[in-house]
Amino acid sequence: MGMPNLTSPNTNIPLVIMKMTIFLVPGMVSMVILNLTDTYFVSRLGTEPLTGISFTFPIVFLFGQATIGLGIGLTTSAANAIGKNRFKLAKSQASVAVWMCLVISALLIPFLLLMTTPVYRFLGAEGEALKMASDYTYIWIFGLPFFTTSIISNSAIRATGDTWPSSLPMIYAAVINIALDPILIFGLFFFPAMGINGAAIATIFARFIALLVSLYYLRKRTKLLGKPPLIPRHVIYHLKSILHAGLPTTVMKTFLAMSFSIVTLIIASFDVDAVAAYGVGSRLQAFAALPTFALSIVILTFTSQNYAAGQYKRIRQAIRFTHLLGLSWGLICTVVLFTLARPIADAFTNDPQVHRDLIDFLRIATLGYAPLAIVIVVSNELVGINHAYAGAIVGLLKHIFLYSLVIYLGGLLFGVPGLFWGMVTTNVVVAIAGLIVLRIAMRHYEKCHLAFKAK
Repeated sequence: MGMPNLTSPNTNIPLVIMKMTIFLVPGMVSMVILNLTDTYFVSRLGTEPLTGISFTFPIVFLFGQATIGLGIGLTTSAANAIGKNRFKLAKSQASVAVWMCLVISALLIPFLLLMTTPVYRFLGAEGEALKMASDYTYIWIFGLPFFTTSIISNSAIRATGDTWPSSLPMIYAAVINIALDPILIFGLFFFPAMGINGAAIATIFARFIALLVSLYYLRKRTKLLGKPPLIPRHVIYHLKSILHAGLPTTVMKTFLAMSFSIVTLIIASFDVDAVAAYGVGSRLQAFAALPTFALSIVILTFTSQNYAAGQYKRIRQAIRFTHLLGLSWGLICTVVLFTLARPIADAFTNDPQVHRDLIDFLRIATLGYAPLAIVIVVSNELVGINHAYAGAIVGLLKHIFLYSLVIYLGGLLFGVPGLFWGMVTTNVVVAIAGLIVLRIAMRHYEKCHLAFKAK
């Protein structure tokens, strides 16, 4: 694809956004396929292993979302530097972020090993499900440096607008994981059957390969990876720039992951079998929303570069197009998953109760996909126009003040289906609030933009 010029007046905005999104989607789809592959093959072992791996979803999601938050900070700061034609600054920022992430995530491993089982007990896991969830995570944790650093590396690549190289590492990882999962889980060829532990080992190896590939493209194609930083004041300076946009987003996304843990606990209090349905349904939802997540990353890069270049009109045009695209995809997902709810449930479980709960999830929660698309893109649009704290507030409104509360009330009133109706209600309310906040932020940016041009 090559690096597009996102700030040029001659660039066709809808075309460049579509191209960047299309090249990014395969990689993101590959990551969800990686997780769905683990879920699918583990589900062949029975309901308890499926429930066990479903309990791990909030933990894996927590680290993923926290790292993505920092990655958004890196994408924003590096894209701002590129928009101002300061490539050396972008390279320094990327190098600091990558090497620091690798070191810090490795240092976290001992602490996380101690916390794993207590956290799952808190979430409601017990018996065989607790053992399987803990065993899976004890292995998975050793792949944490590969997991987090590859996310940061890909975030740096995306800051250039060249999205295809950031997809390739994820595609390789998914292919490797698909190949290894049945071999290690069921014991094919000369390998012993390792069950849920085999899924964790396959994931670690796949993530390691993804990291190597992403570092290769970051260094050779984008030229954004340099030597490890050695001067403390330089490290602190670049970290401040990254955290300016990344910290509020990281806090928001961390609370997002925590809210999933709380929701898991709430669902377990109503029906433990529903946790398995929620685990599968959440992964399917993440898969369906991938183009929207890709679009949100693209609009983040686009708005960040154009904000730095002072291209206000291009930002407004891009936002309008992004909203139209996000709403359209959300409606398509709703129709498809609602229609195919039963055959999808047939593919994942034979347990009658889990089957019923999963169908309910797919026929109710999917009704909130269109407003969810708006929530996802609006948060990144606010970050791109230097309103990261406003974007974080929109996210916190959903995941702290509304999500768990509304879901719990729905469960009290209508049982397990009410839990899913609570998800839909939250998405609608927060989408409306997000659009209002974005409108206010854009008016503020317009006044500042016009005042600057008048000087």
